[in-house]
Amino acid sequence: MPRKAGRNSDNYAKNHLPFEQEQEPEKPTVSETTIYPGEKNNLPYDVVVEKLHFGEPEKVEPEKPDYKVGDIVTIDGTEFMIDDISDEEVQLRDPTLFYPMLWTESRENFELLLAREAENTLPEPERNSPVKQAE
Repeated sequence: MPRKAGRNSDNYAKNHLPFEQEQEPEKPTVSETTIYPGEKNNLPYDVVVEKLHFGEPEKVEPEKPDYKVGDIVTIDGTEFMIDDISDEEVQLRDPTLFYPMLWTESRENFELLLAREAENTLPEPERNSPVKQAE
């Protein structure tokens, strides 16, 4: 008569087979709590909103720009030299002018101008014209 699987086989599996052990989930931390009283919202209960955080957030490093002080960039067909870069602004100078004229752009707008210039200067794809065969 075949042997039935019972408690002994369950104990063997728990103790000897390599199953992944369940880990306790991380307890969230509460950073903000907002309470909306029921009387003000015509509800029979208060509404509590909590902002929960599980573990540490992944740190995303900001992308390093493709430009630095002293680089020459082209904007609207004119070449400018980058004189200064701060966290918020980029200072440009037209090196062809005798007197230095400085132009300051926000970094966000400067990068948009560079992207627009790059789109405008992309080479056009080659167009193959149909070849007429001699008759």
